[in-house]
Amino acid sequence: MNIILNKTRSVFYMGSLTVGVLIGGIGLASADAMTTTLSGNEEVPAVSTSASGVGKTEVALDRSIRGSITTTGIDGTAAHVHEAPAGKNGPVIITLKKASENVWEIPSGASLSEAQYANYKAGDLYLNVHSKANSDGEIRGQLSNLNDGLASAAAITTTLSGDEEVPAVSTSASGVGKTEVALDRSIRGSITTTGIDGTAAHVHEAPSGKNGPPIITLKKTSANVWEIPSGASLTE
Repeated sequence: MNIILNKTRSVFYMGSLTVGVLIGGIGLASADAMTTTLSGNEEVPAVSTSASGVGKTEVALDRSIRGSITTTGIDGTAAHVHEAPAGKNGPVIITLKKASENVWEIPSGASLSEAQYANYKAGDLYLNVHSKANSDGEIRGQLSNLNDGLASAAAITTTLSGDEEVPAVSTSASGVGKTEVALDRSIRGSITTTGIDGTAAHVHEAPSGKNGPPIITLKKTSANVWEIPSGASLTE
């Protein structure tokens, strides 16, 4: 999807922002960041152990994944990302590297397939640390982004000018857009303008150099501020 923010169509475009460009430019800065607690109670079947772990993981919109597990009270022999919902065991999809006595890291360049990413979104991936005593896993924790919401949004700052209009508009007016697009496709943000008496502002859908239809109408909240309405979202 190609998205443009438009502030009075004959005067402003918010550049030629496409979702692909946003994802590529932000990379892991727009990742869904999670903290996961690992324990024996999460194993299937449950393991009686005092060992524990904390996973810090980031999954980006391009499906790249990075992070680590820090353990306590376990002499780990291996650590993995597995694919299965809570209450079930599943196959290994990523093998972590031991970085120190109690730290395991997801290797650089690791990524999820489309199917694995869909399972991640459903809460069906988990972290697992194995030991000699518990070769199938001693401590485990599910990866979940269900509570992150817009905290995991891609934050974008965009400069608006007449030069981005199609055709270009000669004007001294300007604007700054602050926008967040979350992994669940919800979108929020605002445009603050200077030197223009705006009559309308929209999010439009079109690639660079072309005009397109409005898909979201912003609300005027003050003389020079327009906001994306609460609850706005993008289609697939």
